[in-house]
Amino acid sequence: MKQPGEPLGPGQIYNSNRVMIRAMLSAASWAEIVDYGIVPDRRDALAEAFGEAAGTCDVLVTTGGVSAGEEDPVVSALGQHGGMLDVLKVAMRPGKPVKIGMIGSMLFAGLPGNPNAALVTFRQIALPAIRVIAGLASVGPQWSAAVAGFGYEKRLGRTEFVPVRVSGRDELGRPVLQMLGRGSSASLMAMSLADGIALLPPDIAAVKHGLPLLY
Repeated sequence: MKQPGEPLGPGQIYNSNRVMIRAMLSAASWAEIVDYGIVPDRRDALAEAFGEAAGTCDVLVTTGGVSAGEEDPVVSALGQHGGMLDVLKVAMRPGKPVKIGMIGSMLFAGLPGNPNAALVTFRQIALPAIRVIAGLASVGPQWSAAVAGFGYEKRLGRTEFVPVRVSGRDELGRPVLQMLGRGSSASLMAMSLADGIALLPPDIAAVKHGLPLLY
């Protein structure tokens, strides 16, 4: 894995998650960022980093290594310090394997490694929790009323977050949204071209033109 700007070798990718999460936290003047860098995907290395963070930080955010259940080294290392997971999976796309818990008094947010999934779970779950810990009055993401300008079949019972662009306004003045791809967990291309993120609620199986949405 390389940092943005460095040349890529065969089979390597850029560490976009580190830049992305730091950028979102840097916008919060009340947050002091401690960057532990890239930790090897081994239980001993992760446990050492978790223990160090638990002694100095209020919140620990990680990305990657949360998809394989109890055999995953992140979960195993968390348990080595008496950590407890309260959330193991969420019925959402992208970001289903996100894990939330505590290590002592420190909040732990284990985000998926795929960049789009990391972005969505940080914005929807981790950042609101961090704002609560910071004692802020405004906690959750801000949503605006809009309307779908696209059709899309989705899984009933699952909330989806998809990148969208505004293509116009309806007769009520609401933004008309066009979906950019399906919000692949592994790619930030569509998100980089988007005007925002639309929330597709869990109680519908199909998005039809004209359906009221939040974005």
